[in-house]
Amino acid sequence: MVEFYEEHRDQFKIPERLRLRWIKTTTSSAAQRIYHQLLSGHDFATLAQKYSTDAETAAAGGELGLVDQNSYPEALTQILFSLPVGQTTPIVLFEDGQAIFKVDAHYSAETIPFSLIKTEIRSWLVQQAQEQGYQAWLANRLQTHLKTLPGILDQPLTLPMPRSKPLPHIKGIDPVDENQRHG
Repeated sequence: MVEFYEEHRDQFKIPERLRLRWIKTTTSSAAQRIYHQLLSGHDFATLAQKYSTDAETAAAGGELGLVDQNSYPEALTQILFSLPVGQTTPIVLFEDGQAIFKVDAHYSAETIPFSLIKTEIRSWLVQQAQEQGYQAWLANRLQTHLKTLPGILDQPLTLPMPRSKPLPHIKGIDPVDENQRHG
């Protein structure tokens, strides 16, 4: 299993991420008013609940969750990833309004340690071995039966193959998996 882990180490990498909040507004005046309140020390989450026009995140204090460097356009990503934890952006203009972002946490890129992923690797490898064993057994059975049926090889043979289940998701590979060990 360690060999598999080492050979596929790139699959267990988690990119640099941020935990973000935002307050979205539809007018410049609202954005300015909120920005000045933030500069005066008002709580970001409270202002997001009160003023954000994004119905999906407002109730949760503007919580956007974890984002990586591919989540937003490059110019915004550069601004967000350069901010210290606890800081807010200036007002950011969008086609449909304005927003102010706050960085709640910054997580460096990392590789999931083998000790945390070994159970999932073992399960996946066992499933792969079982699938290969089944395919070998099926091929053997088909060859045995084909030899006992004269003339069958002269005709096209079409058999439905069993549908294989999708491979299980290996916890931790998704860069924005909320169940990762980072809180």
